[in-house]
Amino acid sequence: MRSLVPFLALALLAAGCGSEPAAPPPADGAARGPALLAFETPAPPPARDPGPADGGALRFTLPEGWESMPTSSPVRLAQARIPGPGGEANLVVYWFGEGGGGSAEESLQRWLGEIDPAPGAVPVRERFAANGLAVSWVDATGTLLPNRMGTGPATPQPGSRLLGAVIEGPGGPWFVKATGPEATLAAARADFLALLATARAAPRP
Repeated sequence: MRSLVPFLALALLAAGCGSEPAAPPPADGAARGPALLAFETPAPPPARDPGPADGGALRFTLPEGWESMPTSSPVRLAQARIPGPGGEANLVVYWFGEGGGGSAEESLQRWLGEIDPAPGAVPVRERFAANGLAVSWVDATGTLLPNRMGTGPATPQPGSRLLGAVIEGPGGPWFVKATGPEATLAAARADFLALLATARAAPRP
């Protein structure tokens, strides 16, 4: 067992998914692919006056071969390295507090603004449901640009890809973002979607 943060646990589990209208194909065939390691983000701190929709942690699975890493800031709940043919890519899960971080639409538009599209490239945007959570995601290729939040590259990086998702549900939203070489994230795209399909809100202890 290995951990992303001192309070972030790893354990084997089977993942299911719902659909709206349908969860991505990797979710149905997850058992046929590489093994998945389960881990969960820490539960948000209790609200002063928690209501009935008060949520808990986010639990999801990390594809085998992706290396979990210590987080580098309080708003990063999880980080991982993604190996691949183009070189290493990175995955980060953000949480800005319950209801924080802006809407799914605002986040997807912001991420699309971080990529100068490659000639002829058309970003993909889709939405599905996973275990009672709403998942909105985007896939864009081109030149990855520096961003005002300081989380992008120091200089423009051509030949890049961005896979981003907003997971909405009790305790959320959570923001899942992978960036890196286009070839690496093209190879990892199915695993990224499988990860999203396993997302579930875990109740607080």
